[in-house]
Amino acid sequence: MSNNIELLSNIKFINSDTVPTTDDLPVGNIAFGKIDNEIHLYGNPGGKEPEGSVIRLLCSCACEICEGEGGSGTQPRPPFLCPHCGEDEQGLLHYGTATRNGSNLPWYLCQCQTLSLAEGTIRWSFWNGPWDMHISQITRITFIGDVIGNISLNGLFQNLRDVIEIINIERLDTSNVRTMNYVFRGCSSLASLDLSSWDTNRLTSMSGMFQSCGNLTSLDLSTFNTSQVTDMSHLFRGCSSLASLDISTFETSQVTDMSYMFIDTGLVSLDLAHFDTSNVINMGNMFGSMWGTSNIICLNISTFNTSNVTNMAGMFSGCSFDSLDLSNFDTNSVVTMQNMFSWCINLSYLDLSNFDTSNVTSMESMFSSCNNLVSIILYSFNTSVVTSMRSMFSGCSSIGFINLSNFDTSAVTNMELMFSGCNALSSLNISAFNTSSVVNMSSMFSHCLVLSSLSLAHFDTNNVHTMSNMFLGCVNLVSLDISTWDTSFVINMNSIFSNCQNIHTLDLSNWDTSRIPINPQSHSGMISMFWNMHNLSMLTFGSEFRFIMGNNTGLLSASWQQIPGGLQLTTDQLIDPSNSATVSGHSWIRV
Repeated sequence: MSNNIELLSNIKFINSDTVPTTDDLPVGNIAFGKIDNEIHLYGNPGGKEPEGSVIRLLCSCACEICEGEGGSGTQPRPPFLCPHCGEDEQGLLHYGTATRNGSNLPWYLCQCQTLSLAEGTIRWSFWNGPWDMHISQITRITFIGDVIGNISLNGLFQNLRDVIEIINIERLDTSNVRTMNYVFRGCSSLASLDLSSWDTNRLTSMSGMFQSCGNLTSLDLSTFNTSQVTDMSHLFRGCSSLASLDISTFETSQVTDMSYMFIDTGLVSLDLAHFDTSNVINMGNMFGSMWGTSNIICLNISTFNTSNVTNMAGMFSGCSFDSLDLSNFDTNSVVTMQNMFSWCINLSYLDLSNFDTSNVTSMESMFSSCNNLVSIILYSFNTSVVTSMRSMFSGCSSIGFINLSNFDTSAVTNMELMFSGCNALSSLNISAFNTSSVVNMSSMFSHCLVLSSLSLAHFDTNNVHTMSNMFLGCVNLVSLDISTWDTSFVINMNSIFSNCQNIHTLDLSNWDTSRIPINPQSHSGMISMFWNMHNLSMLTFGSEFRFIMGNNTGLLSASWQQIPGGLQLTTDQLIDPSNSATVSGHSWIRV
């Protein structure tokens, strides 16, 4: 065997007619597969693509990469004259013919970084284009012949991040194309794109077509016929420089998926009154931003028919408008409203009295970080099947009152951070809350700075596992009636009362800490449980209450006297597990 040949052990053979994904092929592995009677070599080098993404094509034979490489000496160079710089075939860096899926498209990459596409046909449905190995060398695309698109153009120009222009794109005949998913995705240097010459009469899917075209400022879709399109998901996602968009001719009556359609765009105003959304099922993350706040301040969706929508998760997350009229919304079919209005930092009023939430299972972070929200109307909410209210109102720092008297929380398992950071909340009536299914109450009321009292005696905590930070930073809380709580399954009480500076007495007479891990290295425990409770003067422990070795509870250094009895212990002695028989089952006052 030649010294420059290494025998690899991580080679796989894929018996499938589909392109493998990262689920099929671990990082560092390569695989052979047979698709359309061609042998293909794939590799997974690892990187930023999400799990389940199709992986990189290294080579296919016969294929566009092996058929011709400029300067390889394996084949004579074809006759060529670059339309941009005038160089002949001697100036070619790479060349080949796309042949997969019955394609026959000659292409040439000149040293001036112009990719020329000659007369031919193209049917493409792969993650990257035929020139994928040379992405960094392409800054311009030009059609030098008439090209017929057949069925699919999926991913044809995807990730050509340095391309600044596409010339003669009208020479691409799209009259027979049905899918254009991700065609220009990641063309982040492209500033202008005129597709007014394209025939889209047969188009059914355009998911992610312009996704991550962050430099795009001009996009002409004025002639697009979208009457057959069912998928518009991710269509303009990440077009962060696109300040205006004319899609007044869009016909959307067949569309079922509009998720992520306008997220992270540069659009300030968007009038979608002409949109027919009667068949849309998915509106998840349709507007707004994934990374902060969007530019949209004016949004007209007054005619939206949402009767079939099941997913509204993140629909308006990060939007900048200060008002929103959803009185026309039919939410009867919606299953998830997670993050629906999160980070709508300019909203001050929200009337959702018409919302039917009878099928909603997740309201996680629904209003999270709406820090200017002063009033919210939720009295029609049916929450009987909701399982997660995690962070539902967290960061609503301006709201002083929330009417939750109608909330049925019997199915809720997660209330973590539910009211965390509600700095202006002066009172909270959650007497109707059924918490029998709740497992997580971590940080539920943390940093509710104004709250002075909470009625929680009715809380059923039989299934709760974590209460860490539950009342952390409730600096004005004066008293808590939690003596009857069953904590026998709780494993984490870290910082539960930390910085509750105005609480004078704590009755933990029914508390059982036997499930808390004894390992002092564990992240679960009683660390900082009583930290900075300056006014705490009386503690009552139940017979099953035990402190944990090595946990600094933060309890104020003082002398504590047992009542009745008169025995005095220092703080260090009080929290010493070896004194549990003396400490447990008694009340202790600070002297």
